[in-house]
Amino acid sequence: MADQAHTAWRVAAVLLAAASASLPPQVAVGAGSAPLHGHVRAAGVPHPADECWAEARYVPERAVLEVALRVDGQTLDTALSRYVGRDVRLEQPKGEVAARAYVAEALVVERRRARGGERPFERCPVSWVGYEFDGPDAWLYVEVHLPAEPADLRCSIELFFDLFATQRNDLTITGPRIERRHTFLWTSPAADLSYLLRPPLP
Repeated sequence: MADQAHTAWRVAAVLLAAASASLPPQVAVGAGSAPLHGHVRAAGVPHPADECWAEARYVPERAVLEVALRVDGQTLDTALSRYVGRDVRLEQPKGEVAARAYVAEALVVERRRARGGERPFERCPVSWVGYEFDGPDAWLYVEVHLPAEPADLRCSIELFFDLFATQRNDLTITGPRIERRHTFLWTSPAADLSYLLRPPLP
């Protein structure tokens, strides 16, 4: 059932991408779109260059975090160009390839299956879904694949730490009976997300 839901969600993303030509000029849809993640687009609201606003929805049926990252578009292009060593923009094919790698590296979610044990943490796989533009900002969409069973889980969002010492990355996580907020600065430790994998209280 989870695989069917995942496939349906991907198909919806592709269909929405195909329809992007009919959207207003300020919106360019990649392989995914805001409505699929349930967040509200906020065109016209100023977005500081050194801030990232992230929303993550925990879907226990699929053991994934559906993550949407809102960033300043020019800042992202600067970060991607530095990352690959050449001028690129997100809307270019090479720019999207760079964004996939950059986000997968900067969005650090790690698991340790034996809770309280001595095993090392391992990176959780990150799948690229797509992107869209929201005025001067860009929304980036990924899925983080989590273990289905209880485990130690920690997270850090390190986007643009290579550009700004003042960078601030805010994360809101929602899920069944869950709403938590975390803030990541250059000096911040990883946040403990193990609560996502614990059975909810009655």
